[in-house]
Amino acid sequence: MSKPAKRTGRLGDGDGLFLVISTTDAKSWSCRVQKHGRRDIGLGSASKVTLARARERAREVRNMGRAGARSGFREAEGGRYSDVPRGGA
Repeated sequence: MSKPAKRTGRLGDGDGLFLVISTTDAKSWSCRVQKHGRRDIGLGSASKVTLARARERAREVRNMGRAGARSGFREAEGGRYSDVPRGGA
């Protein structure tokens, strides 16, 4: 059994997709985008979102960033990715 990490770690998959591992060993997907500054967008828990789906979501996030769209991000939820357009339920 290994000791818990002292700080959060990140494992890169490429193209800005990261598996973020917290000090409590929780794992989540994050995508780093850069448009008017750097921003990390949460893509979901690794226990619920497969690697294939995380890659797909990261690609969608990057495409939205290139197009200047913000509808896929919920600002009220800390900038987490959502499949629901802004204004939707």
